[in-house]
Amino acid sequence: MGFGSNPYDQHRARGPVSGAAGDAQGITVSVICDDSQVRRLFEQLSAAAQERVLKPLMVQCAKLLADAMRGQAPAESGLLRKAIGASTVKRYPSVLLVTAEVRRGFRRAVTASRTGRLRIRSRAYGKANPESAKFRSPRKYVHLVVGGRKAVSIRSAKVLYSAYTGKFFGRSVVAAAPDPFVDRAFAAAQAQVLAHVKSEAPQRIAAEADRLAK
Repeated sequence: MGFGSNPYDQHRARGPVSGAAGDAQGITVSVICDDSQVRRLFEQLSAAAQERVLKPLMVQCAKLLADAMRGQAPAESGLLRKAIGASTVKRYPSVLLVTAEVRRGFRRAVTASRTGRLRIRSRAYGKANPESAKFRSPRKYVHLVVGGRKAVSIRSAKVLYSAYTGKFFGRSVVAAAPDPFVDRAFAAAQAQVLAHVKSEAPQRIAAEADRLAK
């Protein structure tokens, strides 16, 4: 199983059905522990049985990464943190894929108080109050959080204006510093994920082998 990073919205966990190490960028570890007997036991399982071992393990690892990402993500309105989670396991030819990512379906209205504090509102509230509530979709702006933004200056228009916030910025906008929270989360969760794999994989392999032997 390999764990790698996407600089925009996710960390990937790959588990080839063959049990070999994945090719994802980042740390790469074998799903099978160092015990040669357990490794041989896994290789003797059918492809379907191997999937039954790998899928729950991969989801658990993705959830550990998602928890770390939520802890490292900037708070602001809290919508970005709310959108982070583990995906379902997807199957490709000989490869299982699960991601810890900024998920779709979290477009929400956000309002600002007099003190500037942001609050998440329902979609119905946003539609009913278009002047005060602005819609945000974390999946569409997370790359700006992670990678930052260059300074922007106008060329032909008179002033810069955001239809999203209804705010005038003048003739230029300063750059926004990047916040690589995904990389920080990956580094923070790395040891925990590896320990979980080494602890859980042998037990799941043995349990699946025993179930098939009955």
